[in-house]
Amino acid sequence: MAVGSGAREAEGTCWGVSTPFSSVSVFMHCLVTGGAGFVGSHVADALLERGHTVYIIDNLSTGRREKVPAEASFFELDICSDAA
Repeated sequence: MAVGSGAREAEGTCWGVSTPFSSVSVFMHCLVTGGAGFVGSHVADALLERGHTVYIIDNLSTGRREKVPAEASFFELDICSDAA
């Protein structure tokens, strides 16, 4: 299975190729690390638009809290710390 193809079944295609799951909606629980940054917040937005549940972990060292989508669950943690 190609990287990322699991999240595409809900659309019925995987990079333009029909999948056996074209009529099945697949919803996942997704964890985005760095979700308060530019790239991570856009990834979180895209996952939410597809109906997935999104959890974001960010230590806010370079990201900003206001970039975190309101629909996502946010945890201010450093993934390198023992607390995480």
